Amino acid sequence: MEDELLNYFTPMLRARRFDEALCENGAFVNDTYHVSIGLETSAAAIASSRKSGDSIFLNHRNHGQLAACGADLEGMYCEVFGRDGGPQRGKLGSFHLIDVEHGISYVSAMLAGGVPIAIGTALASVKRSSGAISFAYLGDGAMDEGIIYESFNIAALWHVPVVVVCDNNGYKHDGYKSKFCDLARVCGLRAFSVDAQMPLKVFSTVERAAEAARSGGGPHFIEIVSEPWPGNATGNHPQNVTGPFELTTAVSRVDEWSIVDPLVHLVRDLLARGASLDEMREIDRRIKEEISSAVALALDAPLAPTSVIFEHVWGNQ
Repeated sequence: MEDELLNYFTPMLRARRFDEALCENGAFVNDTYHVSIGLETSAAAIASSRKSGDSIFLNHRNHGQLAACGADLEGMYCEVFGRDGGPQRGKLGSFHLIDVEHGISYVSAMLAGGVPIAIGTALASVKRSSGAISFAYLGDGAMDEGIIYESFNIAALWHVPVVVVCDNNGYKHDGYKSKFCDLARVCGLRAFSVDAQMPLKVFSTVERAAEAARSGGGPHFIEIVSEPWPGNATGNHPQNVTGPFELTTAVSRVDEWSIVDPLVHLVRDLLARGASLDEMREIDRRIKEEISSAVALALDAPLAPTSVIFEHVWGNQ
């Protein structure tokens, strides 16, 4: 039981530590980037629910999802820092990080851009009888887009195995929380709303939805209601105004952010269920070492040459 619980803690913490380090090294990013601090519950839920062969389609806020799924951190930092050591030689930037090995082959910076592709990929899985499903990740702002409802209608009509996970932190639609499930149900999807401050419930909800979709239950929509991270609206380079997550004080710390921080809630939930704090400390130590090494290696890599702009543009003739 303890190992199972820590399987949720590890991807959440890996996602948090990646973005904390990114904020610390934002001066090396020559572009806008969006962190996932405070939204790691969805990242860990998708990471723990996916199986080999599944496809995951992300949006511009993708670092946490990739880190949670086990993507190569050095390669991610290289891409964000514009370094030649990245898998696409520094061309992807923050908005287009991918990891084909972990089923993340497409990331769209367009609102809801990945949803119709997720529907199509899920349909392809049915046609091939592969047993795989698709996950589509988006934020509440994407729920304004018409393609969402066209995609939902098609998904329901064709009964495709897709799980759409919406992080609703009220950044775009403050006051509209928990309304999107009604819209998804109108389109024919099974829909559930869960509070990010109840991480274990989020994990079980997404896992049940994934298994239902995998077993022929059709498309599902999960709304994860969270709070906006206060450092995310400070311009192109977010500032870590809340400070790094501290495991040693997670149980006793009481301030405006810790009250809503899902990672703090997870630690408290795990301890209440008998998880070992020492084991969590060891996991944190290993992740910090991994992050530190990845950042150092990425910053030591040479900048991408201008010639890479023309690579992978045209197919072989």
